[in-house]
Amino acid sequence: MLTASAFAYAVIGKVIDGNIQVPDQVGRLHVMAGGATATLVSLGLIAAAILCAGFGIVQGLRIGRSPSFFSVAMLLLIVWWFVGLVLLRPVQLSLDQAVLAGAAVVMVVGVIMSPPVDRTLVILNVIRDAMVAGSLAFSLLRPAQGQLPCREDKCGVFGGMYTGFYFHENVAASGVLLLMPALLVARSRLYVLAAIAGLGTLVLATGSRTGILTFVLGVFVVIYGQWRMEDDEGELVNPWPRWPLPVRALPLLAFAGSSYLFLSAADDELTGRGVVYSGIRDAMTGAELIFGGGTDVVERISGGWVMGEHGQAPHLLVHAGIVGMLVFTFAMVASMLMKHPTRSQFMGLGFLIVASSQFVTEPGWELAVRSVDFVSILITTGLMATGAVVAVGKIPSRLGNARDSSVAVANPHPRARRVSQ
Repeated sequence: MLTASAFAYAVIGKVIDGNIQVPDQVGRLHVMAGGATATLVSLGLIAAAILCAGFGIVQGLRIGRSPSFFSVAMLLLIVWWFVGLVLLRPVQLSLDQAVLAGAAVVMVVGVIMSPPVDRTLVILNVIRDAMVAGSLAFSLLRPAQGQLPCREDKCGVFGGMYTGFYFHENVAASGVLLLMPALLVARSRLYVLAAIAGLGTLVLATGSRTGILTFVLGVFVVIYGQWRMEDDEGELVNPWPRWPLPVRALPLLAFAGSSYLFLSAADDELTGRGVVYSGIRDAMTGAELIFGGGTDVVERISGGWVMGEHGQAPHLLVHAGIVGMLVFTFAMVASMLMKHPTRSQFMGLGFLIVASSQFVTEPGWELAVRSVDFVSILITTGLMATGAVVAVGKIPSRLGNARDSSVAVANPHPRARRVSQ
């Protein structure tokens, strides 16, 4: 529901409401909404997602679950963000922003209590592929609304920079790429190749350099991950697949790299990002260092010219303070030390690894409920929450699902069992 909400807001906003970007008197671009349909549909889908999360919490209470350190840390991060945003800075928020922040806490608890199953990832594959096809078609058929002109240092393979249903080429690539690891449950090799080809075409059409890096890492995660998930019969049901330590360390290293650049970059470095970083460092003082500075810090320090923090570390500092950064670091360490993940946790690590490719230059996991970033956070947190049971839904193989089965992995890893004996 939340994935559909994130994509529907962009699609309906451009196609039905006719949202456009217009410059103000000094040239700053602002989105002008032509209607409220996108907002209403998006909020309706979010309400449905909250309802589903509520049912998940009730179901989880009946079953009883013991979440992983990673999932507990991500829950603490979202709760801390909610406290700093709603309770400490209520005057900066509109009613819908406060409601969405509270919904974020409910949804994280929901996916921890009732984790996603293979059926969930199959649905994500269908939604993602539809968005890829729609973005390519919209940009091709309506270039005035779906493309940006090439820059001196950047251009897509078709002569412009495809933006699809968004207003920036990087966002058009990022959203669908964050859902690429859902292909780990795909059984059909032909379907996997077709999905990868579609994603690669869109990324090259946008000209997004970060998108290309994410795509390459995503291809590795899907191909290597499926190989490790196969059992002796070639089915994707191996209950104890593993990522190598260097791969598991990528999220922590990426976040460390983002932190280093944020703290050390001078104003004239990193193609303008240095100015944003230094402005954030100067603006964050006192209580803001602990709880975060609110949703408009970058907009205030840049006079409205810049809207994003351009890195996971500055994004977390702005929205959740030093405490949020420390909790996030703990989550990255916990994921790296997960030596014997279950099949579910293995797939969750795949989502985290792909998202980490954006940590250095962009907030790969943005704390914004109405975004695919938050969908990635929820899916990863849910998959990593517990490995007690992996439930596989009965979906036709042409849609990319593994065979119909339920793999019980409540017993400890064989190596751990030998040690205990």
